[in-house]
Amino acid sequence: MDPLLARAVRCGVPHGGATLCYGPTVEAIHGFDERVDLASVQHCTEVIALFIAERCGPWAV
Repeated sequence: MDPLLARAVRCGVPHGGATLCYGPTVEAIHGFDERVDLASVQHCTEVIALFIAERCGPWAV
């Protein structure tokens, strides 16, 4: 299991909190040769911006 997902499950779910793990595609996360797919970074940015615009209104983006 991904360490960040494990932390979210351990910290959020048992205490009644909703937990969401979302982010770009990575390889060797937290390693000396960590890599991220730039297209997935752009996609995540668009999704987060659209979520904020939907929840807060387009002026928040």
